[in-house]
Amino acid sequence: MRAAGEAESTFEARAHPLPDVLTADEIAKARVIKIDVEGAEGAEGAAVRGLAPVLDQLRPDAEPAIEVTPQRMAELGHSAEELLETFTKRGFPMYRLANDYAAGSYPAALRRGAQAPVRRRGPVTDESELIFSRVDADVLL
Repeated sequence: MRAAGEAESTFEARAHPLPDVLTADEIAKARVIKIDVEGAEGAEGAAVRGLAPVLDQLRPDAEPAIEVTPQRMAELGHSAEELLETFTKRGFPMYRLANDYAAGSYPAALRRGAQAPVRRRGPVTDESELIFSRVDADVLL
């Protein structure tokens, strides 16, 4: 897959949909699923499409998380909205996790009292760390 922007190095890796890697029992036990493919061409969409068939099999408190960069996705001919609708149409409201992507902010985020994910309504227009949860609230606690 081709990444957006300049690459320091490249390598090839095979990707498989989650249901091809984990057993049905492992999928049913998953609490958090993190998707972060660093902007590889079409990879966010492919990862979510691979996960979509098993979203209804996840435990009730499962929370998939994905880093999305809509501008980069659009430059590569992909739709962030389509990707996000995969979750929201299946009963997973979207929440944004505060992340300024500055290394110095991570120690504070790890301390108790870090900002909780906030419900996101409307389009995602900038690079965002998103969490999808079946919890229907303004803030995930």
